[in-house]
Amino acid sequence: MMKLLIVDDQPSVSEGLKKGIVWEELQIDEVFAAYNALEAREILNSRPIDIMLCDIEMPVENGLQLLAWIILLRYLIVHFL
Repeated sequence: MMKLLIVDDQPSVSEGLKKGIVWEELQIDEVFAAYNALEAREILNSRPIDIMLCDIEMPVENGLQLLAWIILLRYLIVHFL
């Protein structure tokens, strides 16, 4: 089973994705939500994440900057969507 992180500055989008999809059918047993890049970094630092679904356009730090940080630290994320 895999762990998914959803990163979006709009809580309605994050929560809608988190609750609106039967993740277990996709072999995802845990879904985490972050509402900005800083929260995403905290989650990534505290537990392994296999897949990250991330908004590109976010205030302060966008999704591409977050991806650059992930690559720089060589976090092993199976997929970045």
